[in-house]
Amino acid sequence: MKIEWKDFASRRKIDINMFKDWSYEKYAEWCDTRNVVPVPKESFEAVKQIVAVVKQELPEIPPTIDEKHLKKMKKTEIIRLCKDSQIVLDGNETKAKLIVLLLNKDSN
Repeated sequence: MKIEWKDFASRRKIDINMFKDWSYEKYAEWCDTRNVVPVPKESFEAVKQIVAVVKQELPEIPPTIDEKHLKKMKKTEIIRLCKDSQIVLDGNETKAKLIVLLLNKDSN
């Protein structure tokens, strides 16, 4: 006996959005192994389209750079941030100097 998707999902606190990157066939196979009746293919595809539209509408929020967060990062990550910010490095900078360069670049 198979369980309806709605009952299964509510009991396990899962959502169809969790499967947005899957194909319907993979999702249906996943449901079959758990004796669950999958949602119709049209509903599954509609959810995937809605998620795609929402992703397009969300603006990218630039990460804020603060000194406390930078001090917790590894030096290699800070160097990568400097290169992403197009800060010219000579290779002899200390972690503290890199942080100062990043903060000065961010304030300009």
